[in-house]
Amino acid sequence: LILNHLIVIYNIFGDQATNMLFFKIEEEYWDILMTFLVFLNRMPEELPQYNLKLSEVQLDDHIIQTLRKI
Repeated sequence: LILNHLIVIYNIFGDQATNMLFFKIEEEYWDILMTFLVFLNRMPEELPQYNLKLSEVQLDDHIIQTLRKI
């Protein structure tokens, strides 16, 4: 269900959806969000406005395993 919502958001807002998601979602959940965005190939290597680098973030292993089953 989360994947469907993210796909719809990206279909409507395009690449700006990434900025919207990080703005609206609390920072404690960013690793979860980033895991889904990496799976959808929507996560950029860097988001300087949020001081984020993909290489410095630990993605959620449980979510990764679940997504690999799809």
